[in-house]
Amino acid sequence: MWWLIFSFIFSSLIIWDVLKRQRYNLVLKQSSIKGPYFIVPLIGDSWLGLGNDRANVFRLFAKLKNKYGRVYRLWLFYDLMLVISDVKYFETILTCTNTIKKSFIYDMFTKWLGEGLLLSHGSKWYARRKLLTPTYHFKILEDFVEVFDQQSRVLVKRLHPMADGKTVYNIFPVICPTALDIITETAMGVKVNAQDHPDFPYVEAVKK
Repeated sequence: MWWLIFSFIFSSLIIWDVLKRQRYNLVLKQSSIKGPYFIVPLIGDSWLGLGNDRANVFRLFAKLKNKYGRVYRLWLFYDLMLVISDVKYFETILTCTNTIKKSFIYDMFTKWLGEGLLLSHGSKWYARRKLLTPTYHFKILEDFVEVFDQQSRVLVKRLHPMADGKTVYNIFPVICPTALDIITETAMGVKVNAQDHPDFPYVEAVKK
């Protein structure tokens, strides 16, 4: 009995998934947007990332770009994603008022960041964006040049031992604390010294 119920639900999901992809594929064919041919039902193209670490994932995206062009499609489970690396499309997308709704990937940040400007949409986004617009003026940044300079000097000291001209390093773990130091001091007025104290509780919480 349970096998019949499970088989019915599983079959229904596959049929729904296939029909959904067919509808999107009609639009994709008309726009000449290509992507990986082999798509697993319910999983999509997610299997391409199996067994890859962060560095290999970026190489995978670069490989797909070389194969399918600067605009290509990927199915992340049942969601269609367009991967764009052509700058001429960025302005159109980023300035379009109809594309401010974030994808489901951003939902994982809701408990941490709440529904602020980054994650909100609709009337809430417009109201908060209007309030914050003056703070984005370049003139404001001049007040924080000293902070940028101080934290950049700490960054240079941390990078100096790596600069032998031969060894390749992943500087992502070095850049992240720098960015955290800058944003907390400029936006919150709090010094967390993430670069000098990587074990600071807030730094550890951000990593988690």
